[in-house]
Amino acid sequence: MIFKLFKILFSNMYSLGSFFEDFKKSKKSAAKNVFFVLLFAFLFISLGKFYVQIMNLMYTVFSSSGNAEYTTIMGMLFTCVVVLLFGFCAIASTYFSGNGEEQLLTLPLKKHEIFGAKFALSFFNESLIGIIIMFISSYVFGKNEHLFANPMFYIGTILTAFAICLMVVMVIYIVLIVLLLIFPFLRKRSLLTGIASVVLVLLSACYGMFGSALGNPESTFNQADTYYVLINSMHSLCAKIPFIPFIAGGVSGKILPCLVLVGLCAVLIFAIIPLLSMGYIKTLEGFSDVKSKKLSVTQSKKILSEEIKIHSVFKTLYMRDLHTLWREPSFFANGPLLVVIFPLIMVVAIIFGMFSSGGAGAMDSVISSIKNNLDGTDKAVVVEASYYIALVLSGFIIFVGNSNNVAATAFSREGKDLLNLKAMPIKTDDLVKAKFFHALTYVIAEFVIFALMISLFWLFVGLPVNILAKSLFLSLLLCGSISVFLIFIDLFIDTARPKLNWENPQAAFKNNLNSLFSVLASLVIVAIFVILGFLLPKKEISIEIMAFLFIVLASPLGVVYYRYAAKKIPAMLC
Repeated sequence: MIFKLFKILFSNMYSLGSFFEDFKKSKKSAAKNVFFVLLFAFLFISLGKFYVQIMNLMYTVFSSSGNAEYTTIMGMLFTCVVVLLFGFCAIASTYFSGNGEEQLLTLPLKKHEIFGAKFALSFFNESLIGIIIMFISSYVFGKNEHLFANPMFYIGTILTAFAICLMVVMVIYIVLIVLLLIFPFLRKRSLLTGIASVVLVLLSACYGMFGSALGNPESTFNQADTYYVLINSMHSLCAKIPFIPFIAGGVSGKILPCLVLVGLCAVLIFAIIPLLSMGYIKTLEGFSDVKSKKLSVTQSKKILSEEIKIHSVFKTLYMRDLHTLWREPSFFANGPLLVVIFPLIMVVAIIFGMFSSGGAGAMDSVISSIKNNLDGTDKAVVVEASYYIALVLSGFIIFVGNSNNVAATAFSREGKDLLNLKAMPIKTDDLVKAKFFHALTYVIAEFVIFALMISLFWLFVGLPVNILAKSLFLSLLLCGSISVFLIFIDLFIDTARPKLNWENPQAAFKNNLNSLFSVLASLVIVAIFVILGFLLPKKEISIEIMAFLFIVLASPLGVVYYRYAAKKIPAMLC
């Protein structure tokens, strides 16, 4: 029964049937599918190759000290961090998805069957990337250690990846269940998502503290010392927790660790999940409670006497889109939260890490060095400094501001409610403009956040204000023009292939291929403009040329998109 329930929940989140049906519709639909598959393969290969390079470097560092097995342990740590950071908010926001749990609770199903299916879906969603990371780490280790001929290498890799991700997802559910049992008032989806966001920031801060504590402030820029500290840190970790290197031995093909991993997975699946199911079902009570607020006669008269405000259609659609994204925890956790939390994580991690490692003196020396290099320098140095600052700042803003998938899920988020919009006397232009400016809002918000962060630091340090002003202006010009181009691309993608048939809101956002292609487009564009930034002269005119280039590209793209949307939107859900 657990597997049957999992299939039902899975089908509500992933509509693979429509993907395969497109191959039968027409050659055009089949060509689109092939194009998207090729894009997915390109993204997977590109990111995979980048991670392989990182792990090759780790293997070189560890093998030079005679501890090649630390490569596997590093892969295990990467897997834990990725699953924990990406999974905590996602699981918290979908802990109670609404109709799905309510319908299951009314059926004659056992508690462990309901929780088992829910846990399996969460494990699949949040562990996929972690398992891939573990596989790549094991591949690098196995290739260099010549383990491909050993069948136990493959068995150990699969068991290790599965067990690590299973434990992390289990820990997330244990924390949430205990939290909701002790504090019943937290059983609100929006409140739970907010708490998960705070926890995510704290986890990132702790990670920053841990990372900085490993290093030596006096040798921050010494690569050899950094590798030495990394090796010693792994020595210390393995000495304090012997279970970690023991489990890592499974990847090397050792039989005993593999047997332990099998037993561990069996205990978690067949013993811990049934125990947690009782607490999970109990915590669901209260999520659906709707409390009405009673109004007195005076309050009622005051509301009735107030003048009714009438907004334009565009403003109404814009505010509707904004409220929908922020009020639905699944949408918020996988979209706008990135814009808010990414800069916050950077600041908290750096500050906590600096003070935990006693690095205030090192920071003072870095600041003094920067001031000495910039104060009293000629105009050419100031121009080049502002150029590089604008380039780096724009890269962060473009990637974070456009990787939140707001534009790439503009119509997918509507789902079947799109029929209600189409039934209203709303012009397609107003709807498209609202979607466009809503996505642009987060780019502007990201620019404001980063601009404030840099300005406060700049003024606190006392660096030249003229460099700051030029850098912010150039960054706004560049990231604005590129973001407009990217938003049109994302809108094109979602208008061409909207995911409208879904029951779980998470399926429209996180489990939507359009989101993946949006991230790919952002990475490609950022890479292009970074390459151009280093090839062009390090002057303001270079950024102005790049901004003008993307404006020229975005203008006809926007015109073509508006015409395409005018024909495509009326045909959606028909």
